[in-house]
Amino acid sequence: MPTERDIARDAATEIRDLHRFLVGWLGGQLPRTAEAFSRFSDVFDPDFAIFAPNGIVVRRDDLVRNLESAHGGYADNDPAFVIRIENIETRRIWKDHALMGYEEWQDLPGGTTARQSSVVLTTAPGAPHALRWLHLHETWIEGHAPPD
Repeated sequence: MPTERDIARDAATEIRDLHRFLVGWLGGQLPRTAEAFSRFSDVFDPDFAIFAPNGIVVRRDDLVRNLESAHGGYADNDPAFVIRIENIETRRIWKDHALMGYEEWQDLPGGTTARQSSVVLTTAPGAPHALRWLHLHETWIEGHAPPD
């Protein structure tokens, strides 16, 4: 059984690694194969939902479908598409769950956006870092939302 410290460490690593995958997938550096994409598609609980900063709720199946089709969508960006994860903090660990917070900064051709995120992860043997995403809630950081 993993300790609270193990879960918190693995959760922080999972958050960073999943966002590295997003940069590689959207930037087209990763191959467009089922095997490469499974790093994303297999890490979300079937009941996963993301509450996006614009107020839209996206369920797991729609998120997976939309991201799979977005492969290479940022390949020609100048400057290059970048995601920086900052200020990861463990908010709570209980049994086999972690509530984590972090900031996600994205550099896009139109400027930089930033969101504050809260995620609930649960232990899941066989998943990357033995964790599965259950719930994600994001909100814009003041002054860093995309232009209207």
